[in-house]
Amino acid sequence: MTGAEQSAGELLAGWIGDQVAEVARRVDDLRRGEPTGIHQARVSSRRLRTTLTVYRSLLDRPRTDPVGAELRWFAGTLSPARDLEVVVPRVLGLLGTAPPGVVAGPVSERIEAVRRAATDQESVVVAAVLASERQHALMRELAGLTTTPAPGPGAAAPAGEALPPVLRREWRRLERRVLAAEEAGRTAADHDLAVHEARKAAKRMRYALEPVEQLGGTTATALRERVKELTAVLGLRQDTVVARDFLARVAAAAAAAGEPVTTYAWLADAERAEAARLDDAFAVAWEAACDPALRGWWG
Repeated sequence: MTGAEQSAGELLAGWIGDQVAEVARRVDDLRRGEPTGIHQARVSSRRLRTTLTVYRSLLDRPRTDPVGAELRWFAGTLSPARDLEVVVPRVLGLLGTAPPGVVAGPVSERIEAVRRAATDQESVVVAAVLASERQHALMRELAGLTTTPAPGPGAAAPAGEALPPVLRREWRRLERRVLAAEEAGRTAADHDLAVHEARKAAKRMRYALEPVEQLGGTTATALRERVKELTAVLGLRQDTVVARDFLARVAAAAAAAGEPVTTYAWLADAERAEAARLDDAFAVAWEAACDPALRGWWG
C-alpha cells in the first residue's frame, strides 16, 4: 500500500512508531556515554515532538499533547550540554586564526577552565534527568504510543487528502517567521531572536515533511533537501549567538581573575561578522526553498 492509499492515521502511526524506537535507541546511547549521545537523543526527541505537534489535529490530543510537552522538557535539559559540545571547538578554532598581537593572557586556558566547569555541571544535570522518574515515565508513555496508536478526528481520511493541508499551514507559518526576521533588520537588537524563530520554524517544516515525503515523490524530497539546507545555514548562524554568549561568560571569568579581556571582544566581533555572512546565505537558501514548483504536490 502506498502512502497516499493509507489513511492518515496509519501513515502517522507507522512514522511515530519508528521515531519512538529511535528515541529509545538514542536514550540508551546516552546512558552508555556514547560520544554523540546527547546530540542524537535531542534530535530524535525533537523530531518526534514535531510530528506530535504539527499533526495534532489528526491525533488523540489528550494523549499526545502531554507526551509532546515531556519530549520538549527532555530535549531542553540536554541543550546546554550540547551547546558546549559545539561552541568550545568553534571558539578555539577561531582563536587559532587570530592575528599576531590579538591574543592577550591565558585565553585558551581560561576557555578550557570555563568549559570544564560548565561540562561538569551539565553532566550532573543530564545524569539526574536520566535517573528521574519523570524521564522513565516519558519512556513508558512513548512505548504506549507504539502498542496503542492514538488516532484522532479525521485520521481515517486518505493520507493524500488529510496531510497536505497541514503542510500548507506549516509553510505559511515558516513564511511568517522569515518575514519577521527580514523586517527586524540586521542591526536591530532583536534580530538574533527573530532569526532563531525562523530557524525553529524551518526545522519544524523539515521534520513535518519527513513522514509524508512519500506522498510527493522526488519533488517532495527536493523540497525537504532545500529546507534542510536552510536549517543548516540557520543552525550555523545560531552557533554564532551561542558562541557570543559563551565568550561573555569566559570574559567575565577572566576579568574576575584580573586577566585581559580584549581577546574575547575580538572573538565576539568575529562571530558577529560570521553571523552577517550567514544572513546573506540565509537569504539565498530561502529563495531556493521558495521555488513554487517544489510545493505543487501538496496542492
